[in-house]
Amino acid sequence: MIFDFIKSAIVGKTETQSTKEMRWLETKISFWLTCPQRIAQIAAIQYYRGFHDILSKTREIVGKDGVLEVVDNLPNNIIVDNQYKKMVDLKKNYLFGKPLSITGKDTSKIEKVQNILNKRFQRTIGKQGLQAIQAGISWLYITYDDNGNLKFVSLSASEIMPIWKDSEHTELQMAVHFYLQEREYATSVIDYDEKVEVFKPDGIYYFVRKAGSLIPETIPFRPYFTMESEDPETKAPATIEMKWNKIPLIAFKSNSSEIALIECCKSLQDALNEILSTFKDNLDEDVRKTILILDNYDGTDLGEFRKNLAQYGAIKVRSADGAKGDVRKLSIEVDATNYELVVKLLKKAIVDNCKGYDVKDDSVGGNANQMHISAMFNDCDIDANENETEFQASLESVMYFVSAHLSNSEQINIDEEPIQFIFNRDLLMSETEILDSLVSAGVKISQKTLLSQVPFIDDVDQEMKQVKEDEKGELDKYGDQFTNSAQGQNQDDNMKA
Repeated sequence: MIFDFIKSAIVGKTETQSTKEMRWLETKISFWLTCPQRIAQIAAIQYYRGFHDILSKTREIVGKDGVLEVVDNLPNNIIVDNQYKKMVDLKKNYLFGKPLSITGKDTSKIEKVQNILNKRFQRTIGKQGLQAIQAGISWLYITYDDNGNLKFVSLSASEIMPIWKDSEHTELQMAVHFYLQEREYATSVIDYDEKVEVFKPDGIYYFVRKAGSLIPETIPFRPYFTMESEDPETKAPATIEMKWNKIPLIAFKSNSSEIALIECCKSLQDALNEILSTFKDNLDEDVRKTILILDNYDGTDLGEFRKNLAQYGAIKVRSADGAKGDVRKLSIEVDATNYELVVKLLKKAIVDNCKGYDVKDDSVGGNANQMHISAMFNDCDIDANENETEFQASLESVMYFVSAHLSNSEQINIDEEPIQFIFNRDLLMSETEILDSLVSAGVKISQKTLLSQVPFIDDVDQEMKQVKEDEKGELDKYGDQFTNSAQGQNQDDNMKA
């Protein structure tokens, strides 16, 4: 088995086959570090944070022999209109903006699961969704904290090199966690170590990568978790190395092809940044909007001419050989309409390619009905369906570890308990139109369900209790009035008698 030589080396043994497998892994890591998929994953994070290619923009002119030359005396505006980040946030909040609902038949067991998959886990799932949308895949590592509770750690896609058992990418053979760690008391930004952690079924192997080679750490191996016990013979305290039946590293995918969203729109985002920056450059080139044609200019240095024009607003010319000096202009107008049209087309293309939606779409209008709203969300909803399918499969894998933990720690078996995860999508709705349609169809809706849709009511049960108390008060008041009226009538009858 790979890395058996590490354990063997402790007792002075070596294995040629394991050494070959190590060289194989070193080659895999070197290739993966520069592979297109990882480059796209890194670009996805960088673009989300606003670090776009436009930041390296320069101004160039055609120099001698037709060769482009970089010039520093021209306006060089750099504008980032991050529509990509907007699409990522919209898609993330559409599917992961609201907490997951965890439901099942056995209330007591569901409460146990909810205690583990608590609000902190819900936040982690939101982070997994954000990273998966950006990079196509994200990773969740399951371990134990110091108190013996399950701990969920989110790992970046660009740090994990998976090695799958199957072509469908459903089961891991092993995985490599690669990251940079700053050296202690580092004095330079390049003072860091390349750390490599290899996740295998039996535990984690630790290395430092130097010049492409993997060198085992001082402590080269650790099990996934340990259990304190005692030696059955000596009764002395003993630590038992434990492992899961699966590698506790779960992939959360946004799509089955693991395609990063940036791959769908990077060229469009770059074009948008470029067109806005170029437009601003043209606006800033005040003097260059007009090309001046000089006749008998009293000077030879055009740099001096531009300085005098900017400083004094005057040009000195002369007459020569009977020809009068003159200055004529050739105007170049910057048509903002053309730029505006291109910007609009680029933004629409980004929305379409990212399968997002635009709430400012003119086709929706101010009196949008539910059909218009559904049409606006159609692409995003279809994409979210695939995203949810992938996440449901990953949550099923999470439940394997939750079930094993509850079985080991509390002797509770939830394997046969059907547990459902419901993603509450943040969809705009025309509530009035939907309710009217349901009422027209003869559908009866409980008061509790109706109250749960009122945005300013936080506690539905408390509100229903208050409504009943108000109704009871009205009935009591009405009953008192009826009693007083009856008593008054009886008094009148007695007086007549």
